[in-house]
Amino acid sequence: MGKMMAAVLHDFNKLELEDVARPAPTAPGTVLVKIKSCGICQTDYKAIKGIRRNVTFPLIPGHEPSGVVAEVGPGVLHFKPGDEVICQPSGFCGFCSHCRVGNTHYCEHAFTTGGDGPEEVWAGAFAEYMLTR
Repeated sequence: MGKMMAAVLHDFNKLELEDVARPAPTAPGTVLVKIKSCGICQTDYKAIKGIRRNVTFPLIPGHEPSGVVAEVGPGVLHFKPGDEVICQPSGFCGFCSHCRVGNTHYCEHAFTTGGDGPEEVWAGAFAEYMLTR
């Protein structure tokens, strides 16, 4: 596994640029995106400044990215390396009982990137690469 640069939030008001492990799309349905740009929204600002208190450290913020698909994991059929993408900051599985009836906001396997919430939190896009589904 290679390295990449990322802005890592270790505590409120402590955002540091450092080398971290570059993620790999080894799990089914995952996609590795080379980040080209990322918005900085109020969620990021509030997490960094401590206005949002439900933050788990360390955290790589950033959930409004665009970039280019670098690699795809097993089972990915709709994307290929080189595709330009805009990433949704959160996702759902599409298969659990909630997703099958359209209640994706109750997904049993939901995730979010670079943010906070009750679901699984993935490293965000204040980095060279970001893993998503």
